[in-house]
Amino acid sequence: MNGRRVLSNLERVLQNPAYRPPDHTFPQSIHRYVLNLFFCCAAAIDAITCAITEKMAKNGLSPLFPMKSHVIPLLTARGMRAGEIIVFVSTATNGIDAKGRVSVPAGFRSNVAGGPFDGIYVWPSFDGPWLEGGGQALMDDYLDMIEAMDPYDEARQALEQSIFGEARTLSFDANGRITLPKDLAEHAALDGKVTFVGLGRRFEIWNPERHSKRAMTARTFAQENKLKLRRPARVAEVGQ
Repeated sequence: MNGRRVLSNLERVLQNPAYRPPDHTFPQSIHRYVLNLFFCCAAAIDAITCAITEKMAKNGLSPLFPMKSHVIPLLTARGMRAGEIIVFVSTATNGIDAKGRVSVPAGFRSNVAGGPFDGIYVWPSFDGPWLEGGGQALMDDYLDMIEAMDPYDEARQALEQSIFGEARTLSFDANGRITLPKDLAEHAALDGKVTFVGLGRRFEIWNPERHSKRAMTARTFAQENKLKLRRPARVAEVGQ
């Protein structure tokens, strides 16, 4: 059995609920952590093996293993490229037709490529009349934070309802468009035009006029609070 088949079978087992204890003894967040840790370790071992094999081949020795990596293609397919950080940036305004179809910015679409489905998650913001959205990475972050709360905490239950209960999975069509459900469009007063706003790990969808006013207020507030920006603390070098 080759390396690719071993990794594929192991991933299939880890992702199948029938092969793991109930969620109350093996939370989804721990499951994802174990799966991701396995792939990181497998990638490191795979890289070392390929390097040794290549060195042997250059020295005229017979390779013990195939030189082709079995792990890296799987990591790429799963959206786990080493060092990759998904960041939604820029602001774009696109038209929305009578059926609720609107084109999602190309950069946003590329950020969610390789996810469990070809599309985005969108839900009505509980902070105001706009929509919030993101890819699987954002939903995983929310799930991890919520699962860290007490299971009987009313705040947890409210967040679960407001995020997961209200979220919609909106798939892209052949032209990179999604179809916004009527209730979501009405929540954000979307009619004729839609503004996508990149906010790092997530994005928002606004009525263009409302966003223009919000952007001016945000810029002023950011200017007044720019000194609050801090660089992350650096780890001290060994020997210092």
